[in-house]
Amino acid sequence: MSAIYASELISRMNDIVNELNSLNEDSFDEKFPEIKQKMVEVHEIQERSLYLYSDADQKKISDASKLIKETFDNVLRKWMDRVGEVKKELDLQLNQKKILSYKRF
Repeated sequence: MSAIYASELISRMNDIVNELNSLNEDSFDEKFPEIKQKMVEVHEIQERSLYLYSDADQKKISDASKLIKETFDNVLRKWMDRVGEVKKELDLQLNQKKILSYKRF
């Protein structure tokens, strides 16, 4: 992919942040792989062409990159917390079943 304007790269990065923030239980499985692929593509563009941009644009790109990382980390943390909650619920139900089976004897 050829070099792109800094404004276009920043716009793509902001789109990724918005897509990450819009994930929900219904769309996660479908959208997350696409978002992750976009993140890889943007990172590759950034690595190849960052030196082509002015210092001000490099700062904006760096800030947008940090925002993606923070948003990505927040999304993963949220989903890991949700997985933990579901695990606790399943463990509770399993324990309740065990207690009921002990009471029967």
